[in-house]
Amino acid sequence: MSDEQVGGRDGEATEPEEPTEPDEPVEPVGGGRLLAGFVMFVAVVVLVAVGVEAVVAVGSSGADVAVGVEDVLLDEAAVEDGLPDGTHLEADEARYRLVADTLPLALRLLTVAGTLVGGLLGVTGAWLLAQVLRDIGSGRPFTGAAPGRLRWLAVVVLASALFPRMLDGAAAAAVFDHLGIAESPASLSYTILQLDAGWLLLAAVLMVLAQAFAHGQRLAQDVEGLV
Repeated sequence: MSDEQVGGRDGEATEPEEPTEPDEPVEPVGGGRLLAGFVMFVAVVVLVAVGVEAVVAVGSSGADVAVGVEDVLLDEAAVEDGLPDGTHLEADEARYRLVADTLPLALRLLTVAGTLVGGLLGVTGAWLLAQVLRDIGSGRPFTGAAPGRLRWLAVVVLASALFPRMLDGAAAAAVFDHLGIAESPASLSYTILQLDAGWLLLAAVLMVLAQAFAHGQRLAQDVEGLV
């Protein structure tokens, strides 16, 4: 063994260098984190708007429900001929709403139940999405709980497509029954169950993304085990 291998060039012994551990990655603060913050800001605004609508429903004496006009050739006056006093029909683009001047508190709350549930589901979905965006923004998209959050987000999307519309239909049915309105004479109808294919497609895409993230997570764990 030569002197250079045992000691330094001046004959002094040199201590072996200790292996240095890699620095912990610094969490970035742009991109995903900013987008996550924006998503939560929008969610808070929606929640406040939903709360205001609930307060207005409690404080007012009447309410309105979404209805469909079976005979699109009928004008509003012809449709309102079959409605009782204290009610009228309002048209907003392709939508119609049956407005009742006076309704019990329970029915008024029921008319906004769909909006309340939809708002709460929207906030829940926004929180889940914000957490996924934070994982992506941290530079470690496959080390967190992103797959599970995406699966729950798909469930929330399906619930948002189903439950608010069911509650709106139930509210319309209850208002029709309270006012004694038969659907045929008034040429009005309401829908209890209706699903939009777009929501189903979005939920399916989220489930596929969840599976992809789970696969990436397993690959990341395998790579860490080899290092």
